[in-house]
Amino acid sequence: MKLGIDAGAKFLKIIELGDDSEITQTVYREHHGRPEKLLDEFLSDYPSQVPVCFTGIFSDYLHTLHPKSGKLNEIMAVSEALKCLDLHYRYAVLVGAGSIRLVRFNDEGNFVSYKENSLCAAGTGSFLDEQMYRMGFDFDSIPDFHEMDDVPDIATRCAVFAKSDLIHRQQEGFTRDVLWAGLCKGVVNTMLQSVFKGDIPGESILFCGGLFLNPQVRFWVGKAVPFPVFHPLGHVVQAFGSALSASIVNDEERGSVVLMDENRPEEECTSLVLKKSKLTDATPFREYMIDGNEVRVHKEINGTVNASMGIDVGSTSTKLVIIDGVRKDILMDVYGKTGGDPIKATRNLFQSIRQLEEFNNIEIHCCGTTGSGRKLIGELIGADKIVNEITAHYTGASFYGKDIETIFEIGGQDSKYIRGRHGAVVDCNMNFVCAAGTGSFIEEQAHRLGFDIREVGDIVYGLKSPSTSDRCTVFMEQDINRLLRQGVAREEVLAGVIRSIARNYINRVVGSRPVTGEKIFFQGATARNKALVAAFEQVLDREIIVSPYCHVMGAFGAALLALEETKEGKGRFYGVDVLEQKILLEYEPCDQCTNHCRITSALFDNGRKISWGYLCGKESGDARRKGKGKDFLGVVLKNMDQNILQHSNHNEYDSSTIDQVPSVPDMKVGIPRVLSYYSYYPLWNTFFRVLGWETIVSGKSDSALKEMGIKSTRSEFCFPIKLSMAHVQDFQEKESDVIFYPTIISEEKQNNGMPRVFCPYVISFASLADDTYSLGKKILSPVIDFRQTGNKIVKQLQDAFRTFNVKPDKIERAYRKGMESMKTFHAQNASLGAQVFDEINEKGRTGIVFMGRPYNLYDRIINLGLVEKFREEDCITFPYELLLKHVQTNDEIEHIYWNYGEKILNAAREIQKRDNIYPVYFTNFSCGPDSFILSRFEKIMSGKPYLIIELDEHASETGYLTRIEAFMDVLRIDRRQKNARSVQEKFFRHKWRNRERKLWIPQMHEVSSRLFAAGFRAWGFDAEALPLENLDSFDIGRRAIRGSECLPACTTIGTFLHKMKELDADSRKHALFMPTAEGPCRFGQYSVLHRDILDRCGFADVDIFSPSSVNSYMGMPNSLRSYLWDIVISSDMLMKALCRVRPYERKPGETDSLFMQIMDEAERVIEAKGDITSESVRMISRIFDVPRKDVVKPLVGIVGEIYVRSNPFCNDRLIRRIETGGGEAWLSPLSEWILYTAWCEKYFTFCDSSNFFKQFFVHLKTEYLFKRMRTLEHGLEAFLKGRMEPEIGDILETGKEYLPLRFEGEAILTIGRTIKFLEGGAAMVVNCAPFGCMPGNITNSFFYKIQEDWKKPIVTLFYDGECDVNKTVDVYLGNILKGMNDDRKAMVKGM
Repeated sequence: MKLGIDAGAKFLKIIELGDDSEITQTVYREHHGRPEKLLDEFLSDYPSQVPVCFTGIFSDYLHTLHPKSGKLNEIMAVSEALKCLDLHYRYAVLVGAGSIRLVRFNDEGNFVSYKENSLCAAGTGSFLDEQMYRMGFDFDSIPDFHEMDDVPDIATRCAVFAKSDLIHRQQEGFTRDVLWAGLCKGVVNTMLQSVFKGDIPGESILFCGGLFLNPQVRFWVGKAVPFPVFHPLGHVVQAFGSALSASIVNDEERGSVVLMDENRPEEECTSLVLKKSKLTDATPFREYMIDGNEVRVHKEINGTVNASMGIDVGSTSTKLVIIDGVRKDILMDVYGKTGGDPIKATRNLFQSIRQLEEFNNIEIHCCGTTGSGRKLIGELIGADKIVNEITAHYTGASFYGKDIETIFEIGGQDSKYIRGRHGAVVDCNMNFVCAAGTGSFIEEQAHRLGFDIREVGDIVYGLKSPSTSDRCTVFMEQDINRLLRQGVAREEVLAGVIRSIARNYINRVVGSRPVTGEKIFFQGATARNKALVAAFEQVLDREIIVSPYCHVMGAFGAALLALEETKEGKGRFYGVDVLEQKILLEYEPCDQCTNHCRITSALFDNGRKISWGYLCGKESGDARRKGKGKDFLGVVLKNMDQNILQHSNHNEYDSSTIDQVPSVPDMKVGIPRVLSYYSYYPLWNTFFRVLGWETIVSGKSDSALKEMGIKSTRSEFCFPIKLSMAHVQDFQEKESDVIFYPTIISEEKQNNGMPRVFCPYVISFASLADDTYSLGKKILSPVIDFRQTGNKIVKQLQDAFRTFNVKPDKIERAYRKGMESMKTFHAQNASLGAQVFDEINEKGRTGIVFMGRPYNLYDRIINLGLVEKFREEDCITFPYELLLKHVQTNDEIEHIYWNYGEKILNAAREIQKRDNIYPVYFTNFSCGPDSFILSRFEKIMSGKPYLIIELDEHASETGYLTRIEAFMDVLRIDRRQKNARSVQEKFFRHKWRNRERKLWIPQMHEVSSRLFAAGFRAWGFDAEALPLENLDSFDIGRRAIRGSECLPACTTIGTFLHKMKELDADSRKHALFMPTAEGPCRFGQYSVLHRDILDRCGFADVDIFSPSSVNSYMGMPNSLRSYLWDIVISSDMLMKALCRVRPYERKPGETDSLFMQIMDEAERVIEAKGDITSESVRMISRIFDVPRKDVVKPLVGIVGEIYVRSNPFCNDRLIRRIETGGGEAWLSPLSEWILYTAWCEKYFTFCDSSNFFKQFFVHLKTEYLFKRMRTLEHGLEAFLKGRMEPEIGDILETGKEYLPLRFEGEAILTIGRTIKFLEGGAAMVVNCAPFGCMPGNITNSFFYKIQEDWKKPIVTLFYDGECDVNKTVDVYLGNILKGMNDDRKAMVKGM
């Protein structure tokens, strides 16, 4: 007998095998965070000597409790199980509570590759469980399965979007059963996209995990996958595999999981207690529980009272308030669960109050509705006021005090920040795409740990709260599991969850917005949780005010607003029995205008019919639209479409300017209507018109293209890139001979010399599309850089079109004509802009200016048609391009190198000056440039209302409507002072001569940072390396940023701030070393972001020294700069020697001990200005004197983003992880990047400049760098043979097969170096990147094919400072080592 135990995040799975390996018992039970308790209960019936093998997330923890047991990682457990079951499938999908894994096997059943979902819970079991509970189901009451092909689409990337879609579909008349089917379909699609990226194999795929016990899930898998397989043991397959291994796995087990995060230092825990705040009870006159609803009567009611009713229909709860129509005090309130059915929930509330004796004396005069279900319920019951939640909550709160300024409201799946002044809302924000800071998140984690949500506040109050993630389920799950493995009590773990809610709200919802007033008003049902109130008090160090009516404040506000709306007479409210009728909901499109609104109609038993949903503002039964606004964005789009129609026919070219016969008869060129097309379509339409080619522009985006794009991309790109991919793929079916999408690098330089580059995704788009699809058509993508002269651009075009036999002079003529069209286009926009300002200034109209990249503004699928929602308002809407020619400033935006970013920020400055123009910024979830641009935009707009809409492949606009409605309410009462001061931007220094300040060097590299600081000291500068980041400094940094910036931006400033606070430092005596660049990567914006953070955190006098890679880091004494280069290359070589020796040392720790001594010696050599390159040779020889084992270990190359791959905190000690797992790491050196930037400077100088002296100077400078490197390499050849770096030119020659050389940055370097690693015999390559890194996503996409070609694993790991993503390395290394051992055994056997 033997036992296999899979201890997952939520469930404990146990398999008992008999002596003949037959299954004799199966256990599948939820452990609520206490797997050890459940396991002890089970093992109590077994003898102590029974063989046990653990797998799963808690395997290490349980193994320590049962040291005689074995353990096996999940992937190897699955492999063992499939071999025993004789299941020969090449693909297995494993879905757990918080993970989705795809495992590939070869024909012999051996492991080949493995990938896991990104850092998001979408598509996992936990996600579906969360929505199931929200809809009012549990495992026992899930709707009976029956096939439903026609179900609504439900967004399943995040709970916020899922909630919005569910409510939207409920308003369209879908039942809960149908919505459940749609939700399961969405989860399946998300799950498949997460691991297959649209490339689902046409062969049998095994699906394993508890998720597939759900028949709806199996049904939709069957619809999406050609040959799905569901095995009866699928939900316990890992337990079965571990049981098979129970007798053979010991403490030296193969494939073990090394949990490095267990050793991370923990921040100090704080207790959740109230010190400044107090909670008061309402002390109601009477309380009842009626049909599960909490009913409170607050006053004795004698005689008839005219009253107003307010109803807040939320995603998780529905609230009702009745107020006295004269005194306006609350008479009664009711609180109940929505349960996924807002109509039933409201009917239940009405039934509850009708049972009250007190209600007989109340006459409802009017009614208002708010919440996510406000429109559905409002229309059905005849509400007199249907109002967004933000306005309702502020109205309710301000009733108790007009001096209220800041309100926090946390609902079931929405979080809101509201700031008021003089009794009116002046600013507001909501959570965008994450439900981590909401009530449902608390409920989900409480359930995971086995607690009732109603008990949480009392259970955790006063307890210490350990550090946990303040983001979504996957992050939280990992932290919860980590704490439980460390023996932290479940109650304290839950306290950590509570504190994370407060931090998430502050970091993600409030962000950089001001928290004004001496007191914070906290509302929503979560405010009844006194532990959460204590957490907010601790984070903000402010008094938190919680009303006894906090959970019904939105309904109270709706009742007040309804009373105001009907002050001239009785309202239209139909009565509390209106929902007792049978109501049939149906929906249909309206074709009366181009809006094509989706109209919902309700049919009552009595024949009454009401309809709503008209975007134009018309009411049910009206014959005409009621649009009030004037839409100039539509005018621009119309002009764009007319230009396409006029120029699409090749017979319409101007015969006076070109040859009569086209160079290539009937040549048709396809132009995707995507990305830079919206900025340059006049140029390229005219260009091809002059050539005599017929242009075929792809159609407007639609839902089919959206789905195609989502399924076909291989990496986590933003939605516009996914949609653009589909436009290219769609040309496979169109009659075009070639597809044209130019690789545009940059617009013309700014006056200050900065470039106007495009984002890496836009630049690399043609290369990505060509690599992703086999179209059978050439993608013609000439590299265009408008910083070059017109003649050089023409030369690029001539080279690109040479194979088409187009005469060079015709190319030149076509390009010149195209540029004339661009000038005309810009002039048209300027003229339209003049019309806009005439309308606004002369007629006193309000202007809404749409900000963002053109494809976000002009593609209706990307922006969900939200730009049209403003037509209903009495305002003028227009794109920001119409504003650019009217910007009245000569000031440059300092250090902004993105093309659209520079335009957006310039426009923002102009908008700030104008009192009657307000911006709406359309951005994308995971937009790299905007993660930095938005901070600067918000700073410029300080004091003026603005709205940021973060877009995604979300199917419904419902989640955004509350934000839009609240924003328009703010504008109606905007009282900001005129002529607000412009924001003065202070940045950093490019030169450093200051010897009075201490210069702090971030810990980028284990060796170089410390020695770099010593180099500065040698030249008389006070300098010191910052300590390695830890959880404390990481948390400080995370609280200082918006949250979407890349990891190094967070950790570097967090560590610096931590050090300044630790020293109680005088800002005037310190400086931060933070190099910069000029794009297209985000790194060049770190110093800008850090300047703003330092100013906000009270360190405005701290300097930032920011030398640039553009000029090889000039700005310090040349002699120091030369010496620092010697330090960099010596540091790289020392690190290389450490990695070469340490994995093989006979005595553990000996190499590290020696290396610490060598670092001290190196510092002394450098401080004395000694010859560090010669000394490093001597030091390295000592490292190689360490006694080593004569064994062969797999070589693992490390590439990727330079900071993350080099910094042990950011990469979670990747090198140590590789060495502990049995491999040898080869880290790409820091010098690689410096040599690359030097190579680029020389290459572009010789390409773009004809100045001999400039070329000669750059040649000398770069040649010096390369010569010093070669000299040191020559001296170390005897020691580091086989570990020397390839030439930069060779790396780029390899990389340019995938990306153009003019696309500067780490992507081309990472691809080239990866292939060089594979050519050099590396067993695998790890590509390190910060979560959301644009070059990381680009390289990850290319690596799909490169990995297939080389038959070796290339693992891209996205780090964000919290999750243990290195476990993927464990799996691969375990498999590689197993293969090496098998080969050795086979060799011995054959001898």
